[in-house]
Amino acid sequence: MQHFECAACKTTHRTEAQYKKHLASSVHTHGHRATHKQYDWYVNRVGKNEGVFIQVKIEDLGWVPSFKTAQTPTQTLIQLFLSKEDVLQLEVEKQRIDHLRTFEHFCSEVSIYTIQIMFLLG
Repeated sequence: MQHFECAACKTTHRTEAQYKKHLASSVHTHGHRATHKQYDWYVNRVGKNEGVFIQVKIEDLGWVPSFKTAQTPTQTLIQLFLSKEDVLQLEVEKQRIDHLRTFEHFCSEVSIYTIQIMFLLG
């Protein structure tokens, strides 16, 4: 049986629907919370550098956010497209992305975009 664990608060959910409901209704309080222009965002490391958990409150109604990753010789860039004009870029030390375990969800009801980017270990 598959379980979904929230990387930010470590709660476990039996179904993907329960996990998405948790993400939509939760405002996580530990980790790093900051403001980028008009955006409130939160980022926290998953485990011992196993990944990155990010939540952003989207203010541009009708916009569906997305992300992409890119690699340079020394770092991995995570770009979050928050509106037509706004891109939030996070830099982490160079890591290979585990696309099978990486997860994103946008809850349009509360305008919270959640991304959990997992790294390949070893």
